[in-house]
Amino acid sequence: MRWDEGLHHGTLQAGGALGRVDDRLQAWRGRPWSWATRRALSPLAELGWLAGGTPPARIGYGTGPLQAARERRRRREDRPLRVCLLEEFRAGAPRFANAHAHWMNRGSTLCTAVVNDPEGSDVVWVFSQDPLEPAARARLDATVAALPPGTVVLNPPATYDAYHDDDAFDRLRAAGVGVPRTAFGPADLGRTPVVHKAAGEQAGTMVLRPWAGPLPRARAFAYVDGSGPDGLHWRYRAFYAAGVIAPFNGYGGPAWEVRYATRIRTDLAFALTGEERRQIATIAEVLGLDWFAVDFLRRRGDGAPVFVDVNVYPTIVSAPAIDRALGSRGRWHVLDLRARLGIDPPGTPTFWQRLDDALLARVGAATGRTAPVRAPAALRSRW
Repeated sequence: MRWDEGLHHGTLQAGGALGRVDDRLQAWRGRPWSWATRRALSPLAELGWLAGGTPPARIGYGTGPLQAARERRRRREDRPLRVCLLEEFRAGAPRFANAHAHWMNRGSTLCTAVVNDPEGSDVVWVFSQDPLEPAARARLDATVAALPPGTVVLNPPATYDAYHDDDAFDRLRAAGVGVPRTAFGPADLGRTPVVHKAAGEQAGTMVLRPWAGPLPRARAFAYVDGSGPDGLHWRYRAFYAAGVIAPFNGYGGPAWEVRYATRIRTDLAFALTGEERRQIATIAEVLGLDWFAVDFLRRRGDGAPVFVDVNVYPTIVSAPAIDRALGSRGRWHVLDLRARLGIDPPGTPTFWQRLDDALLARVGAATGRTAPVRAPAALRSRW
């Protein structure tokens, strides 16, 4: 069965392989299971999957005996670059660093990824919930200050929360990035539709209303119509990692605020335009960031990109319903989804292979080291 069976203009529809994925997503929506609950049950779930005959290669990241065996095998591998993810714990927030490290170890041919163990690392990657709390910022600053010269730091603490600055959209606009208008005057009162988004929140609550003045603890920006010819409002997401730009998905829904819970179509095969790539790279440069996801609209009428969110701690695991529809269990990385679905043409470098090259270039520029030999495929963890 072709990956695009059931697709219409690149969107998920009923029927076909991806249609079944979308059916599972609809069924999953609204279940009350939290990240904490699923994390607590993960070791038992892993044992159940193995006992039920699920092959280890079909089981993603977890916290059970299979994951422990994978970690032991990883420690025996010798790779030329060591990458440390620094994750500060925040009560009630999701934690993605261990899952990200697992998939980096599984997909990379150059890097060994560890969490919160910076000693001897070539790359230290700040990978924490934003905005950083003061105590967390102080600990990260101290850790980074103690690193030896030549260590590459991704998303340094000094710029980690740059998107939360009041002038972030102004700086991006001045650099040529399409962002909504954020300044309002008397002529806008009661006339201009404005989105108010709760500041400092992951997936912050948003309210759309005619401009009547600012709301407390909220960022205001002019509403942009991102509806397409199909009448649906669309929101697209792409990732940036050390110069690597990767499209992820698009959600289409009937309401102006398009979220996972409100979408009725999902586009997993959309392509970024050259202008969208240029502007994403400009966002990285202006805000001083090396890893983030962007959400953007394609403005009705001319299709120009308008960036409405920058997230330095985005969700990196795919919805469990997608994984079950693909015959997999555990937690799988969103940036492997296109490869798993066969969307990219054969021979296309994976996200991890492209990231390998980008990190190698960063380390080479910082230290003058020559290109290392890639780890043989036979030595890499594939189960």
